[in-house]
Amino acid sequence: MATRRNPFAIVTICLTLALVLWGYVTLTREYDDVISVPLVVKPQDQRALLSTVPATVSVRVRGSGLQILNLRYFARTLACSLDLARLRPVTENTYDVTSEDLIRALVTPQTIRALSVDPGAMTMTVGDMVSKRVDVRPRVECSARTGFELVGSPIVRPSVVEVRGSGTIVDGVSSWSTSRLVLQDLRSTVDVDVAVSDSLTTLLNIVPSTVHITWPVQQSADITIDDVDVQLVETGDNSWTVSPSRLRIVLAGGVDELARITSRDVRVDVTPDNATPLVRPRVTVPSTVRVVTTYPQHVHVVRRQP
Repeated sequence: MATRRNPFAIVTICLTLALVLWGYVTLTREYDDVISVPLVVKPQDQRALLSTVPATVSVRVRGSGLQILNLRYFARTLACSLDLARLRPVTENTYDVTSEDLIRALVTPQTIRALSVDPGAMTMTVGDMVSKRVDVRPRVECSARTGFELVGSPIVRPSVVEVRGSGTIVDGVSSWSTSRLVLQDLRSTVDVDVAVSDSLTTLLNIVPSTVHITWPVQQSADITIDDVDVQLVETGDNSWTVSPSRLRIVLAGGVDELARITSRDVRVDVTPDNATPLVRPRVTVPSTVRVVTTYPQHVHVVRRQP
């Protein structure tokens, strides 16, 4: 008795072979494509780029489908790295960069051929380099998991970076931000390296290019500190009295920070107000904790009876 063949299996095998053949033909055929390539301009030592240049250039390349696929999605070293020291200046400070210069500066796999580049020509001007140190401004957006909290502010190390470039641009820089960092649902301390912003990478060089950010995350807690003395703000008039003279203070914050807090870290003062005897006290505590409430919330500040 003849074995009955499964038509579905035969169709599946045929379709698979057809797809494999189509994929092979497609990926081995030669194509032209346009890709965006980062442009990095390197002036000579102690010189800075004064001209504004595009962050990327568009390059028309030719290669097999597989090569272009790899170039577009997987290549990590793709760049147009233009070293001005290898070019002949038109004047002492001016360079006319041609499309041939840009194509020679391309760092691409050897199997890919660059056909053209857009823009095809640029004029670049260089000048003396200056530098100055500015504060780092972290762009950090973090939130802690319920029951935890971020303590204080993010700590950046180093807290300053050196900005190098032309004097006219460097003089206008008062601080430098990091790249944006967004972290959510945190339950442990943030401890991460973050790149500095590359917003003016074609005109300025930032050293170092990365900073380390630490932001403590602790379990949330609260404590009550009893019998904190109320201090009367010096007014030059000693006829005022405060009642009650001691308060109970409720603080909240990270559990480790609260464990270090004592009554000596809490200051309560009031300023007499001629308009009303009922005054809300001002409580000063370390920046890593916060005041929830005081008991009582108001005190009486009145003049002593003669």
